Amino acid sequence: MKGHVLIGLLLVISSLAIPCLASEDSNDNHLMVVNPYVRALLPGQDRTAAFLSIHNHGDNDCKLLSADSPIAQRIEFHTHLHKDGMMKMRPVEAVQLAAGSSITFESGALHLMLFGVESSLNSLESTQINIYTDHCGSVSFDAPVTNRVSKPMQEMHH
Repeated sequence: MKGHVLIGLLLVISSLAIPCLASEDSNDNHLMVVNPYVRALLPGQDRTAAFLSIHNHGDNDCKLLSADSPIAQRIEFHTHLHKDGMMKMRPVEAVQLAAGSSITFESGALHLMLFGVESSLNSLESTQINIYTDHCGSVSFDAPVTNRVSKPMQEMHH
């Protein structure tokens, strides 16, 4: 009899925990990435950029805080500034993503800058990237590696 009561109690406790876990996981599903890609490495370089659009389908504003990838030592959010007649890239500490809106990371604007990239990147079809937020969970996605070049690199200065 004690065994049946214990099993019943465990079932009740388990059923109460499942909705909590489901709501935590569904938080991650509010962020969706579309059209991601990583630019292939140029000869002699160990840094490159990644581009994508990220949509916040949730009801809360999010702050994108950091990103990582197994092929890069670090990833930073970067933007371009026009200063003294030159275009310069600058790191951005965090990126605001309002509820129900999207942000596009694109060449010549806000983008992900990957540093210390493994030379094996160019032999890969894609690589995983993870983006972490303040309270909207995280989103992981595969970004194809491409040879797309849209702006001359010599105009961009760090």
